[in-house]
Amino acid sequence: MNINESSDRPFRTRDRIRDIVLDAVAECQSHRTANPLPDSDILRIRETVLELHEDDEIIWVLELEDLVSKFKHETPLMHLAIGIYGEIQDVLNDKDVRDLFDIGENDIDFHIGHWTHSLLVEYLNRLSISIHRSANLNCILSFVSIIKKTIEPSARSPKDGINEIVAPRTKFNFVKGISLKPFIDQFPNARFAILPQLEDTEEILAEALGSATTDKKAWFDRRSHEERVAEYEHLLTRYQDVFNRYSQEKEEFSKDCGENDGDWRNKWKEVCEIEFRELDLALEIRSFQGNERPAELAYRNLAQQYDYTPEYMKNLIKKSRGILKARRISLNRSRSQQNTR
Repeated sequence: MNINESSDRPFRTRDRIRDIVLDAVAECQSHRTANPLPDSDILRIRETVLELHEDDEIIWVLELEDLVSKFKHETPLMHLAIGIYGEIQDVLNDKDVRDLFDIGENDIDFHIGHWTHSLLVEYLNRLSISIHRSANLNCILSFVSIIKKTIEPSARSPKDGINEIVAPRTKFNFVKGISLKPFIDQFPNARFAILPQLEDTEEILAEALGSATTDKKAWFDRRSHEERVAEYEHLLTRYQDVFNRYSQEKEEFSKDCGENDGDWRNKWKEVCEIEFRELDLALEIRSFQGNERPAELAYRNLAQQYDYTPEYMKNLIKKSRGILKARRISLNRSRSQQNTR
């Protein structure tokens, strides 16, 4: 895709890509607030965003510091997003691909934008952990290499004889795979400092990367537009029920028991556990009363369930509704044309 073509469309496309990038950055930052990156005495991670208006670029800046190294890594997100956007666009221009994944022509723009957004979020969520882990693994592998090449061949057991031809020397295996733990355990009286920290860092980062790979978004993304809208509308109806029930129960409780807030909280908790157990935010409804409509709570519930931000979830439902509406219009037009023949 050539963004610099001489027409109006490329500029609109570039504006759309910029919006996608900013949405992805906002979602990643929101995710960081809820799920902070691993931080300890041996890990320091700082993420910032720079907008370069003259170059029309958005830079994701990472500053990383661990036991043995310090990095500053910059990713030009517009440049990356344009490449991703163009790649997905080229793939979805192939009718065979669209048929394989049951993507209609009205769905193409939605999928291009959504998957560009999703890929950027995945990239940003993993970047700092991946860079840290690569540097840490390089240190571990350096020690493993020295142990294998030099220390194991030169080690001797007290049982080994002087003549290796008569009695071959014991073969030592101080490391297992890339783990230094067997080597550390082999010498319990040694005061190792760097090796245990390298092992601890690898354990922290491997767990963090595993968590980043376990993605709840996939459960929502695989749903059809009909299923997405239906799930939202079900939650919307249920939260409307919550609001109505809250007002009813509160009024009856006030008549019978007065305004004791502690007793009312216990009473509302009982109602929620019996009737609204599947709704994540039903118990907190008293905090939202008058501030958030049932629709906002439905979006927040979905966002919490599938690990999106409420704003982006709202955008996804809106686009799915738009696609379904366009399909209905197209279907009605086709039927009308058939009836006039």
